[in-house]
Amino acid sequence: MNKNKALSLLVKLVLGLALFVAGSAVTVQLRFNQELSKTYKAKDFSIQDQVKKGNLELGKRIYMVRNGCVDCHGADLSGALIMENGAIGSIHGANITPYGIGSWSDQEVARAIRYGIHKSGRSLRFMPSFDFQGL
Repeated sequence: MNKNKALSLLVKLVLGLALFVAGSAVTVQLRFNQELSKTYKAKDFSIQDQVKKGNLELGKRIYMVRNGCVDCHGADLSGALIMENGAIGSIHGANITPYGIGSWSDQEVARAIRYGIHKSGRSLRFMPSFDFQGL
C-alpha cells in the first residue's frame, strides 16, 4: 500500500470517528432535552385536613431531621450549594421561601415533596421524594 492510500484511509477513519462522536453527542443531548421536558402526573390526594390541623413544630422537626431538607434547601430555605464540580458545574437546592414558591398552592407543595413533581408537571430530578411519600 502506498503512502497516499494509507493517508487517505487514515483521514477517512478519523472523519468517520469524528462523525460518529458528533452524532452520538447530538443523540444524547436530544434525549436529555426530551427527558427534561417530560411531564408527570401524580395520583390525586387531598391535604386539606392536614393543612387545617397543621403542626408547625412538627413541620420544623421533620425539616431539620430528615436527610436532605436542610442540606439542599439551607437553614433559611433559600437554597444551598449541593455540589460543585468543575467538570459538570454546580447544583443548588431550590429556594423554597415564600419568595421562591409563594405562588404554589399547598397541594402543589405537597405533590413536590411526596412525588418530586414540579407544579408544571416536570420532574424535580434531585428531590428525594421517595423519603416523603408517606407524609
